[in-house]
Amino acid sequence: MGWISDLDEADAARLSARSAPRREIEPETAVYRRYVPRRCRRLWIERDTPIIPGAVAGAVWQEASAWLDEELPRGWICRLASRADVIYFHNPRFRRKIRGPGNTGRDWLWTFTRHWLAAMIRRRDYDLYTQLPASYSIGRDLPDRRHGQTDCKR
Repeated sequence: MGWISDLDEADAARLSARSAPRREIEPETAVYRRYVPRRCRRLWIERDTPIIPGAVAGAVWQEASAWLDEELPRGWICRLASRADVIYFHNPRFRRKIRGPGNTGRDWLWTFTRHWLAAMIRRRDYDLYTQLPASYSIGRDLPDRRHGQTDCKR
């Protein structure tokens, strides 16, 4: 193996740190792409649809808090919204449901959010969970309390 001083002029020129000559590109053939950071390339419900998961999660949380007559942890709103985005990113079937025609996507998100909230309530306080109607765990609306529906037994 030789030393750097042993290189002839042609090899030294080839190994130098000069940049390669730039070729000219015609402006109409050049494709310009806007740089999008990797963290922003995810599929989010808000990006693909007019649905806002945070608003749905907040409304479901408020609905359950009013029904149970007890304040649930406010941090659950963020957890429910982020869970919706994570599942939307990873699950093509869920994505198809949320992207459904008309209001079906919004209705599906309400259904799933109710289901997830019921599971969170169950994990935190089972006695509170038993006050919810059984249909709430599968995403159905809460019945109106004014019509004698306060005692929902399982």
